[in-house]
Formats: sequence, structure tokens, C-alpha cells
Amino acid sequence: TAVTALVVFAAAPISAQSIPVWRYHVTEDGRHPNGEEQAVIWHMNRARANPAAEGRWLATEGDADVRIGREYFNVDTAKLQREFDVIEASPPAAFDRRLYAAAKTHALRQRANDVQDHDGQLADVTKEFDWKLYRGSVYSYAQNGLNTHAAFNIDWGFSVDGMQVGRGHRIGLMNSDADYTNVGVARVKVRNEDKDVGPFVFVVNYVRARQNLDTGHRNKFVVGTVWTDKGDTASDLNGRYDSNEGIGDVEVTLYSLENGRWQPEMRAYTPPSGGYAIPVTGKGRRLVRFRVDGSTYYREFTAGTVSELVDLKFTDIRSNRDLGSQADASRETSDAQPATVRSAN
Repeated sequence: TAVTALVVFAAAPISAQSIPVWRYHVTEDGRHPNGEEQAVIWHMNRARANPAAEGRWLATEGDADVRIGREYFNVDTAKLQREFDVIEASPPAAFDRRLYAAAKTHALRQRANDVQDHDGQLADVTKEFDWKLYRGSVYSYAQNGLNTHAAFNIDWGFSVDGMQVGRGHRIGLMNSDADYTNVGVARVKVRNEDKDVGPFVFVVNYVRARQNLDTGHRNKFVVGTVWTDKGDTASDLNGRYDSNEGIGDVEVTLYSLENGRWQPEMRAYTPPSGGYAIPVTGKGRRLVRFRVDGSTYYREFTAGTVSELVDLKFTDIRSNRDLGSQADASRETSDAQPATVRSAN
């Protein structure tokens, strides 16, 4: 593992109990986002940070979860890359458990009704969250999180170029028509073999909050994932988050610089999938401190008017031995690839 820590001069010791804890980035039971849901979030935020690189990756990635849909719908990969080349980079979105609750409700409805549609999706969001701007996506025929991300961002479907007209799923994911600052991602397993949908249903809600500090509706965060890129050898490392690579129980603390000293603002704890989000108020220099398995790491950024993406990535080429107990052990995925590939709604 090679992560360089910054040397900082901290303020006088402050009791951890006195530092507020942000809790909306994880469900109350600590189980969500799980690894597959976090994979959707991680790939979304990576894509927003560098759209041109995302386009090249989507057009050339050899993983079957990306490639099969691209080939099945005969996607015009040159056009795909040209479209991503002109998308502007945009800020990340923070997971919110209220949007997750709405997404899960809709995913369960999709499974029960054996459909892929948006009927009731926005109403579910309205019950849970005070929103200002909204988009939603559904993939009722998903294999896993990576497959879901590819379906949404390639936006594959039956058309002359193999991509859905309007690219609506891509617009929400890439933040192209608004500033979607919060996200809820829910995955539901389909266990009934008689159902047409499945093996998993994924629902994603992209939202800009109607900001209210008293009710925890925020629009500016520091967002990221603490994770380990794993492989048996260096050549096995794929450079992207997989659903079993998150690191849980990491204390993440946000500091602001006041009168030359770092002062703690708020903290959060990662679930087993490794994701976190902490609201940011004001502008200027900020420091993120990560306490991981007895070690401490720092990352500094300058807060502006939008959210900031700050990941902490480790590398492990020892057959997944290190930090394995902190990885998401609840992963469920389907290894079988479908004979028929579906598009998202």
C-alpha cells in the first residue's frame, strides 16, 4: 500500500464526541450503499470528473458487463466518444439515504409488477426528500453495478446508432442539464425465475435539494470512496472500484483552516462499501483526515461553490488478503450473461 500522508499542524485536541457526525450518506442499518450500489456511485462520479476519458473507456472496455450491451445494440463507438468529448466536467453527487429509500420502494414495485417503468418513482422521491431538480433512471434487467452504469451512460438501445434517443439516462448521470448534487441508488434481487425482470433491479434518483440546513438538505459536499484496488498480480489491478473493494469503519473528518490552524467541522463513517459524504459550508482551504485501520491519511482541497471528489485509494496485489474483513461481504451478482440484452428506462 502506498499512500502519502501530509504533515499538518492541527488545532488543540478536541473531543471526538464534540464533532458533529453526518449520517445521511448511509442507511440507518449501515448496509447501504452496498458494494454494487457504491459501484454505480463511484463510476458516476469518476465519469463526471473526466467525461472524455469516460467516453473512451465505455467505447473500448473489454469487461463483458460493458462490452456485451455495446455489441448487442451495435453502438456507434466513434459517435459515443465524440459525444463525451464535448460534455463538460461536473461535480460529484453524494449518496442520501432518503433518496435510497425512495429508490428501493420503486425497485420493489418494479420487481412485484415485473416491469421497467417510472410509474410512481417521482412520488416516492417527493415523500422522502425536499427536491428542487430531479431525474430518475431504472434498469430492471441488470447483472450488477458495472453493467447498470454502462447501460445508463452508454444509454444503449434500439436505434440507428445503438443509443437511446435523447440520451436521458446519460444526462442525469453526467449532470448535463442541471446540478444533481444528491443521489440514491438501490438494488433489489429478483429471486422468482418466472419473472421477466432481473436478475437485479437498479433504481437511481438524481436530485438537487431544496436547501434547508435544519432538515439536512444540502447541495455542497466533499464526497468519496475509501477502497483498495485488488489483484493477485499488478497486471490484475483494473484501476476501478469493484463491489468487494470498499473499506468500512473509516472515520473521515473535514477540517477548515481558521487563523492558521485546522479546525474540525464534521465527520462521517464509511459503511463496508467505503463511501462517504460530508457537507461543506463556505469556501477556502479544507483538509480531509482518514483514519484507516490504525493509520491516518490526509487530503487537502480548496472548497468553492460546488461539491468536491476526494477518494482514498490503496493498492493490494496479495490475493485480496489485506483489509479483506472490511470489504463488502454481501455481494450478490450474476455471472451468467443474458442471451438478450435490455435497455434502461
